[in-house]
Amino acid sequence: MKAPSVASRLLIVVVATLLLALSGSLAWAAVNDFQTRGVVPQGVTVAGRPLGGLTSAGAQAVIEEAVAAPLLRPIAVQAAGREFSLDPKTIVTVDVDRMLSAAYAPRRTAPFVLRVQYDLSGAVPATEVEPAFALDQEALTT
Repeated sequence: MKAPSVASRLLIVVVATLLLALSGSLAWAAVNDFQTRGVVPQGVTVAGRPLGGLTSAGAQAVIEEAVAAPLLRPIAVQAAGREFSLDPKTIVTVDVDRMLSAAYAPRRTAPFVLRVQYDLSGAVPATEVEPAFALDQEALTT
């Protein structure tokens, strides 16, 4: 039986080292991906306000401040020579949960490899979350 040459042994060591480095990198990527699942990805905004890097509670606070608060302020309306105060809280429903879901969507819908690429490069596509609200037409008419 012939003993392996130095070149063969060196090749085995190099391949084993590369496989070890690859498995360590994949483990890091999986752990990092798991840890960032509760954080809104960078580049996400709502009403011009950045949400990237925020947790669900932080993003909800920004959404309520940037979208809900302005929509739910009382409005002065003039009609038939009279002035009325309109309380939007009775006619407007702001869907904060839908906006939160849309904020997380770029990361949740991207494949694992693309999420790792975003983490390594820092180049995440910009995403604007559309304000989500509904109007009660009957109450508005009344």
